[in-house]
This record gives sequence, structure tokens and C-alpha cells, in this order.
Amino acid sequence: MNIDTALSRNPPCITMMHFRLMTVLLIACLMLWGAQVSQAGEEPLPAACYAPCVMPYGEVLGKSPGGVVAYSNCSGKCVSQDANIVDHVNTGMEWQCVEFARRWLYRTHGLVFESVDNAYNIWDSITDLVDVKTGTRQNLKNLSNGSAESPQRGDLLIWSADYLGTGHVAIVVRVDQQEGYVEVAEQNFLNQAWPGSYARRIPLQQREGGVWLDDDYLLGWKRLLE
Repeated sequence: MNIDTALSRNPPCITMMHFRLMTVLLIACLMLWGAQVSQAGEEPLPAACYAPCVMPYGEVLGKSPGGVVAYSNCSGKCVSQDANIVDHVNTGMEWQCVEFARRWLYRTHGLVFESVDNAYNIWDSITDLVDVKTGTRQNLKNLSNGSAESPQRGDLLIWSADYLGTGHVAIVVRVDQQEGYVEVAEQNFLNQAWPGSYARRIPLQQREGGVWLDDDYLLGWKRLLE
């Protein structure tokens, strides 16, 4: 029997085999295309984000009171170009200190502050917060380190540009006047697992007629006016 005779007698088997092969190839192509599309909006991370670090990039560091999660940025040299979006709100570049502060304010108050180039710009450039739903604004006031008014829960601590050229921002989540410290929630400082519902404690002292937080380059705290 020649090949032509065999094909003429068994066309359904050959056709089905070809159909199955084409189906498998089509599915594989669609899966590859889908993976490429899903990653199309993401910029590749710089090498600094993969450098040796205490907690790998994107790992959960802890959760503040109210359930706002902080993620590792690996190191201060890691700068992602991908924005974090929460409920269609751009909270900032993953996983910078500014992103956490803005996301904390949004999650707890429904408020955000406008874009800044660096964290230290918050001290002078940001004078109010915007209500995401209504667009109304609520004023902030600056209280310099050494102010007569002690930090309160929800205050934003701001560091100057002398800290790494960018400054830093953290959220006060607890104040213990008796023991003399405040607990803060933050991203991209130590990038290590939190010991509790806070990232670290900063010593608090009363001296020279004011209240001081003993942390280098700290400008002070910003407070939302009711």
C-alpha cells in the first residue's frame, strides 16, 4: 500500500492529529503573549533592588495599626519606576518612604498629599492634604523638632535633605511620654522586619523648653489641622 492510499483511507486520524497539534501550539502562543502583555507596563528593576539586603524587595516588613502594610525596598539605592495604585489612586513609586506615607494617609483618612521630588520637600512644599472623594483640602501645620507641642499619633515626621540627599518621611503611630519614645511606621529606612506594629522607636526628651526627638536630621513633624 502506498502513502497516498493510506492517507485516502484514514483522513480523519491525520486531520485530528494535526488539529490537536495546532491547538496545543495555539494555546502555548496565547500563554506566552499573555505573559508579555501582563509585564508590558512594568519597568525592569535596577540591580540595586536585587543587591544583598535584609529583606528582599517587595517582602512584607510589617503592618501598622489600622492594617497598612509596609514593604521592603531592599536598599535606599533601589529606585523603582513602577507606581503603586490603590483604588485608582497613585500612592507613589514602589516601595519608597513617600509611597508608604501617602498610602497610610489614604487608607486611614482618605487623604493624600501631592507629588514631591523628594521626601524633604514635604516640609516646605506640602501645606495641605487633598480629600480623594471630595477634592477638598485640609491644612497641615509644621512643628519643628524642639517644639512645645509633642508629636501625636498620625503626625508625619520629616527629615532634611542632609539625610542621603532625599530626606525621609515616617508616620507616628504611638507616643509614650512616660517611657520617652515614639513608635513610627515607615518604608525604605532599615528595610528589615518590624518588631511589632511599628518599624522602630525614636527617643523622646523634654529639654530646653521643648520636646525633642533624638534622630539625626529630623526637621520636625507635620500635623493635620481638624
